[in-house]
Amino acid sequence: MLKRIMLEEKEEEAEDYTGRWIGTAAGMGIELHRAVQAIADTASAMLREAGGHEGREVRSVVQSKEWVHMDHPRRSCFDLTAGPISAGWKGRWKTALLSLAFAILFVWQWATRYRFVRTGFVRFNNLIAPLLMSDVSEGQLFHRLEGMGMNLPAGGCVWDIGANDGVWNSNSFYLINYLNYTATLFEPDAEVFLSLRKRYAAASSAFRGRVELFNCGLVEATKLMEYRVFPASLESTLVKDKKRQFDPKPDFIYHIAAVDARLVCEQQREYVRQGRCGRQPFTVLSIDAEGYDRAIFGRVQQQGCTFDVVIIEADRDIVEPMRGMGYKVLLRNAYNIVFTPISG
Repeated sequence: MLKRIMLEEKEEEAEDYTGRWIGTAAGMGIELHRAVQAIADTASAMLREAGGHEGREVRSVVQSKEWVHMDHPRRSCFDLTAGPISAGWKGRWKTALLSLAFAILFVWQWATRYRFVRTGFVRFNNLIAPLLMSDVSEGQLFHRLEGMGMNLPAGGCVWDIGANDGVWNSNSFYLINYLNYTATLFEPDAEVFLSLRKRYAAASSAFRGRVELFNCGLVEATKLMEYRVFPASLESTLVKDKKRQFDPKPDFIYHIAAVDARLVCEQQREYVRQGRCGRQPFTVLSIDAEGYDRAIFGRVQQQGCTFDVVIIEADRDIVEPMRGMGYKVLLRNAYNIVFTPISG
């Protein structure tokens, strides 16, 4: 009798324990269902804000899964979350990869100070310049001068010191191609000079006899000088202590022949004498020599030559020295300062 009573008590305890376990498990299932439902509701709201329709799909997927209840007690947390997440992100992996690619590209360009962008824009400028009849990088300089009422007669002469590839940073492109100017172009960079040569010096070129190229630098006296070449030749220079705007180190360092800048004055006199600069001679001098501009013009000025227009890369410290040499500012922009002789 005693054994029967003890056995019945153990069975009741087991039933109570089983009941408590079932109740606890059921409660956990309900709480888990609520948690997953909350995740689904949050995901739906986020997707609706993004303009997508996947939110409804996420909710329907969760609501249709009976495994949230006790029918499938052995489902893992991965099983409970994989459905909603995969539904919410379905079709969005391409966007994620694209965003990652742009992030990597930005970091790369930032680390190289946008070197690829700079070199790419030089090529883009070469393509679009003929459409605009001018060089994008120089701020439509001659169009602005004509808009100010300055007469730029056709058939004059231009000397471009630091001509680059004939388009980029070149103040001779418009004059040569659209005003039929006789041009003398100086470019010391060997690689860039090849582009300049291809543009103007081909044996069958229509520019032969009107455009002359010199693969050398100009300084105050003839000598050999160290030349430092930076990416895209945006800052290549003969000046060793010149601070770089973009790249701290050059790509190449080699020596070039630098010719006495008086050559420009000698050429000007000869061209005017031959009538190559128009019936009423009109001459333009452009200097973009990355730090050597003032020395070059000073040497030309010593020879007694005068130009109708002088264009020098923007340098506010050069205004007063130019005034002392008889020139006043006509136009100033972010790229250049344009001078004309002080009349009288």
